[in-house]
Amino acid sequence: MTRVLILGNEKSMCSEYEIIEWITARDFTFQIIRFEEYLMDFHLAIQIEDEKIKNEIVPQDFNSVWFRHDDALDIDYQPFLIRESIKGNLTYNFKMLQKSFSFFSKRNLKVLSNYESFFLNKLIVLDEAQRVGLDIPPTLLCSSKNDLSVFVSKFGKVICKSAGENLTMFVNNNKQALKQYVEVIDESMLKDLPDKFFPTLFQQRIDKQMDIRIFYLDGKFFPMAIFSPCLDYREDYHNHRNVPIKLPADLEKKLHQLMQKLDLNTGSIDLVRCAKTKKYYFLEINPNGQFGMVSKPCNYYLEREIAEFLTS
Repeated sequence: MTRVLILGNEKSMCSEYEIIEWITARDFTFQIIRFEEYLMDFHLAIQIEDEKIKNEIVPQDFNSVWFRHDDALDIDYQPFLIRESIKGNLTYNFKMLQKSFSFFSKRNLKVLSNYESFFLNKLIVLDEAQRVGLDIPPTLLCSSKNDLSVFVSKFGKVICKSAGENLTMFVNNNKQALKQYVEVIDESMLKDLPDKFFPTLFQQRIDKQMDIRIFYLDGKFFPMAIFSPCLDYREDYHNHRNVPIKLPADLEKKLHQLMQKLDLNTGSIDLVRCAKTKKYYFLEINPNGQFGMVSKPCNYYLEREIAEFLTS
């Protein structure tokens, strides 16, 4: 029996269960394992000797692997009353162990996403996007009010966003969510900023005609236009209009080149189209972004597409 391994977080599976239905409909079996379970409870053995690599992370009966979520560092050490310094050291070492999953590429397995993609650097991605000919908004990463003032003076409308992953977490037992959205930097906000602040990513604000979210899978593009009056469409997620669109062929070619350069065979790509110039601006890639938000409104049946990739 051919089997599919899904590495991620079983508790947060949503659209993934629809993919599992497609997998089983194709007479495949599956197993979901959380990363920390794999590192703590499963057999982990990688041996490097005599110029050979012996990798026993994945049992021999798996044929394909899907890296979905990585929440292994969310382990709560508080019940053990471990001091912060020890917790930090354990976290660092745990991260090094997680790197072992890159050895999946050494096996004759079909792999969707790859473990290294969890740690994409936004600035490197933007630089690579420019290199393949994509337009990006002028960007500044800084921690100085003076540097930001110069940037605002030059480009006028400026937004700030996370330089790493967006912050979304539950803050109490009532599961209230703390979320981080894109914000506008105006003169009043700039005036109130301290001279030094935490390093933050700033970009020129593009007056948009529409946002575009693209789900990319193994060379295929599934684009959706998002019409929202909000700067960050996540703020009115259930109210904006979503429709399928067709991208220009040259834009798809450049995006495909970017995904190849980054060694990504899947991911959610964010663009914005300028209302005035009609140019497409590349914003970022979420290598393990949600696909349900694109699949359902556009009737792309991405759950079936992913299942077919894993089981073909």
